Amino acid sequence: KEIYNRGHLIGNHSENHRHANVMSKEELTKEVLSVSRKITDITGQEVKYFRAPFGEYNNTLMTVLEENGITGVQWNVDSLDWKGLSGGQIADRILPKVKKGSIVLCHNNSDHILEALPLVLMGLKNKGLKAVRMDELVLTENYRVDNNGTQYSTI
Repeated sequence: KEIYNRGHLIGNHSENHRHANVMSKEELTKEVLSVSRKITDITGQEVKYFRAPFGEYNNTLMTVLEENGITGVQWNVDSLDWKGLSGGQIADRILPKVKKGSIVLCHNNSDHILEALPLVLMGLKNKGLKAVRMDELVLTENYRVDNNGTQYSTI
């Protein structure tokens, strides 16, 4: 609730962090909706975005998301923060790859993410970029997706 109250958008990442490609539609529905309900109960806001564990999307998961008004999102810059990299190493991995519209994969429980974030945010500023909420970045209408998963406006 505190994170939400500070103006951040809360997305869904599943209940149990399981591989989507081994679950049935019923299991995927439970994985997604149980977390969405909890987030909505706490914040009062409907969940609009989901990032699949391991970045694994399949047609069944996408159907579950679509049926429930949730947009699946993917990253294009992996910080590898889960590998025990130092804060400087994380920033050095992110900053050369990030560009306008990038989604950077970071984990709240990685050992050095709190050291990396000030470096990353300053690096973004130095590149003329800034961090934004998913609802300021991801198109939900009038778009197409290329074979790399990149969205483009159709208007």
